[in-house]
Amino acid sequence: LGWTRRFFCSPIGSNQHKLIRQAVAHEPQNLSVHALNKDFWADYLLCIKSGGDLRLKAQIHDSRFMQIKHDKLDHYLKLIQQRDKETPAIIIHGKPMKVPSEVKVSSKNWASMESWHG
Repeated sequence: LGWTRRFFCSPIGSNQHKLIRQAVAHEPQNLSVHALNKDFWADYLLCIKSGGDLRLKAQIHDSRFMQIKHDKLDHYLKLIQQRDKETPAIIIHGKPMKVPSEVKVSSKNWASMESWHG
């Protein structure tokens, strides 16, 4: 995606194993967050258009938390699922990468969430 990784020490040497592991792990983690941030932005724009029916609460690692008015739940979740299907994959080294999404809902609290299949 055009980012350059810079180090403040030499990555060469016997004591640099941890640094090399971090550098190698950085790209996959960074790419999944980049893909999720695109969805997060789209969700934010949807929140603005919803007039308060949909509220974006947080993005934690690879999860987005939202609050949706009960009577609008099916409408907005179907919109989000359709958008996820239509979102193109990011091409990395000639291969498509797409972070799959799963929707869970609860009318009580975060701990009682269950999968939603529309």
